[in-house]
Amino acid sequence: MKPLIEIGHFYLNENTEDIIKNKLNYLENYKYLFIDNTPCLFIDDIHIDIKTLNVNKVKNHIKDYINNDIQIFYESDMINHIDLLYNKLKCEIKTKRYNKENKIKEQILFNNKLYTISETYPNFKLTCLGYSLIWSLYRTKNNNITYTIISNRFKAIEDIVNFYIPENKIFYY
Repeated sequence: MKPLIEIGHFYLNENTEDIIKNKLNYLENYKYLFIDNTPCLFIDDIHIDIKTLNVNKVKNHIKDYINNDIQIFYESDMINHIDLLYNKLKCEIKTKRYNKENKIKEQILFNNKLYTISETYPNFKLTCLGYSLIWSLYRTKNNNITYTIISNRFKAIEDIVNFYIPENKIFYY
């Protein structure tokens, strides 16, 4: 299996035409990465009530532009691969109780600061960081390397991901 390269992180409530017209310009700079890798889109579908994004239209537009097939993955599906997170980071995860909030959180350390990957009490809930870690682990499980092309607005989270999963090479636009 060829490595999966994330070429976009979009939200299911984004405007399809806006993405096609304004948010894909960066792809031109990374066409060389699409030759030996499988391009894929990562769609955030968690906690979104109004689904406005036409995923197939975006997929077909990109497919025509880069002349390569695109795979689609949804953030909600990453919960099915949570074992990858716990297998990789079991020694790194700290469980901490917050009495004021009446919550128990699982956290990892990065630059001397704890970052929450999930809440385990009163209900289990992954954070964006937790999902991003699982997504990167999912992509690296069959390959030694994977790539992520992502907006600078995700840099804070992706820097933590890259610290724990250095096989995930990140390109910011």
